[in-house]
Amino acid sequence: MEYNLSLEEYVHLILKGTFRPKRAHELLYHAVQYAIQSNHIPNDVNEELINQINEQYLRPASLGYDIQKRMLILVGPPGSGKSSIVRFLKRALETYTQTEEGAIYQISGCPMQEDPLLALPDDVREQLPMTVCGTLSPYNLMRLNDEWKDWKAVPVERFYISKSGRKGIGTFFPADPYTQDTSDLIGSIDYANITKYGSPSDPRAYRYDGEFQAANRGLLELQEIFKAEPKLLYPFLSLAEENQYKISRQSMLSADEVVVGHTNEPDLLRVTTDEPSPVLNRMVFIKVGYTLSINHEVNIYKQKILKQDCKRLGYQALEALAAALIFTRMKKPLKGLTKIETLEHFNKQKQFESSMIGLDPRYAFQVLSIVCAKNLKQIGAHDLLDELKRIIQEDYRLPHELKDGVMYNIQIAYKYYDFEWLKLLRSIIERTDSEAIHHFIQHDQKQIHNALGMDDSNQTELKSSLEYLNVDLTRITLEELPSDAKEVIIDSYILSKKAQLEEWFKVTILPALKRQGHYIDQTQQDQLLNLLSEGVRSYF
Repeated sequence: MEYNLSLEEYVHLILKGTFRPKRAHELLYHAVQYAIQSNHIPNDVNEELINQINEQYLRPASLGYDIQKRMLILVGPPGSGKSSIVRFLKRALETYTQTEEGAIYQISGCPMQEDPLLALPDDVREQLPMTVCGTLSPYNLMRLNDEWKDWKAVPVERFYISKSGRKGIGTFFPADPYTQDTSDLIGSIDYANITKYGSPSDPRAYRYDGEFQAANRGLLELQEIFKAEPKLLYPFLSLAEENQYKISRQSMLSADEVVVGHTNEPDLLRVTTDEPSPVLNRMVFIKVGYTLSINHEVNIYKQKILKQDCKRLGYQALEALAAALIFTRMKKPLKGLTKIETLEHFNKQKQFESSMIGLDPRYAFQVLSIVCAKNLKQIGAHDLLDELKRIIQEDYRLPHELKDGVMYNIQIAYKYYDFEWLKLLRSIIERTDSEAIHHFIQHDQKQIHNALGMDDSNQTELKSSLEYLNVDLTRITLEELPSDAKEVIIDSYILSKKAQLEEWFKVTILPALKRQGHYIDQTQQDQLLNLLSEGVRSYF
């Protein structure tokens, strides 16, 4: 494909099957697919949520179904990632239109990136393998009649969607309701050119610099849409339903753009409690809540710290901070599970789990900014959680009853941190002392039975069951046991070392931790020893 050609040549390439132009929804859908396949999704954007947007909106819209006449509205609390998703969509469009597959063409010199196919007469449109919707703008119609004379001579050029260049991407943000008007969206008459062209209705006397024109053929972002004055939303009625809008003293302009807005839930609920709005009927809503996955939350944090800080982060430091925030987002633990177990359950789920309540990640960003700026050799979980406690205590935005709940959840995060250390210690002990543990299983079964909560009555029942099944308990290895039973046995083995626990820790466990790259200072050594000496599982 050439960068500059005539409309006749452009149509010929389409008829030959050399090139197939895409409308805005189809272009964005393929741009997102290209980003997914190229692994270009940022860490602060949840891929499951992108897949949801694809399946519930972009894909059916790209195929031409009626949902393409709706605006996509992302609803969620502050800091839930709505803006990050829109930034990803914009970047995906910019990247995709740089490829041959994502090539997009406009009428040369058009301030609105107008589709060249709108200049075709009806009989030529009918020959094309796709439907051409819309009419040529008054501006380009005048150029066709005065400059080019024939549709075949209309000059066509390739362009690239660009946020900075306002080509195919527009952004609208509600401002002062007393000064902002619809000209921010649809442009305005250029009064300096009225004397030059003789009439305000002359298409050349109009400034096509509104966000509708900038976003044509691409994406229009509406930030905090329901904070806008109602009069500013009226142009969206015809834009969404009919793909056209009215500008001053001229006929309707055709538009081809995906409208993506975002808002918080209170603003949306305030609008829905009023009289039914026709604008709401032209919207598709997708919830974007705070993540309940600790892995995804940690990925968000990693985008906010410097590379050199990553080397200073201690074991499970970011995870413990993430756990504290996620605990505030849980209405209650899952049935039969503790909060820590619920957290682990959500982390294993492939389906995206989210919440509309709780602390937003900006609290963690503030913690990381303050702690990482300190001259610390290592940044541990306690450093981060202690700073979070201080910030919460001094936060004027949170009422006292909410602060109490947050402080309680931070305490659970400290326990989560201990829990993660214990899991690591168990795995090290299992590898380094496997023969000793096997010996312990064979010769200290009474202690194991006590740890499992078994007395003489159910021990007898267990032995008879094992004899019936022809199972020799003394021959069972640790690897063959269920994870819960394995933990009990390892914990029991640790308890058996109580008399020489400190020496055993220094000789066996500490070197193994250092081999795995864990920096353990004296304070942390004391904390880990304390964990082990308390009976390992007694903190639950």
